Formats: sequence, C-alpha cells, structure tokens
Amino acid sequence: MYTYFSVEKFKVAYALEIALMAGKDQWMHMETIEKIYPKKKRIVPCDEPKKIHRCPRCGMYGHHERTCKNPASQASDHASTGKKKEHKRA
Repeated sequence: MYTYFSVEKFKVAYALEIALMAGKDQWMHMETIEKIYPKKKRIVPCDEPKKIHRCPRCGMYGHHERTCKNPASQASDHASTGKKKEHKRA
C-alpha cells in the first residue's frame, strides 16, 4: 500500500487550522466570466417530415452530385456552362 494513503499522512495534511472569514467582504474578488454553453440539438417531433436531398445535376432525390450515375438534365447543362467556384488549396 502507498504511504500517501496512510492515516499518518492524512493527519499531517489536515493538522493545520484554517481561519474563519467574518463575511463575504473578505473573499477574493475575481472577474466574472460569462459562460457560453453550446446549443443543444433540437429534438425533432415524429410527425415532422424529413428533409430529402435533391441532386443538382439530374434533379432526382436521394443522392448527391458526386455519386450521381444518372445523365445530367438539360436545365443543369445550361447552368453548368457558367464559372465554377474555385477552392483555395493550402
């Protein structure tokens, strides 16, 4: 057994007397910091409809543009002739 957990070490640690404070005016004053709590995730009711993702390439539901195996619709062909956003690479 460790000597740190012995009765003798316990008595030595708590042998000193702690002086009482007369009132709150003797307390140390510290800056109060506003606590910011993270937002809780909303509990979705069971009767609320789920959002379904729509593919911008073919217009069908349930998959993303990267995994799309359907041919592109004519509406998206005209939109895709414009400039695409360039991503910055580090």
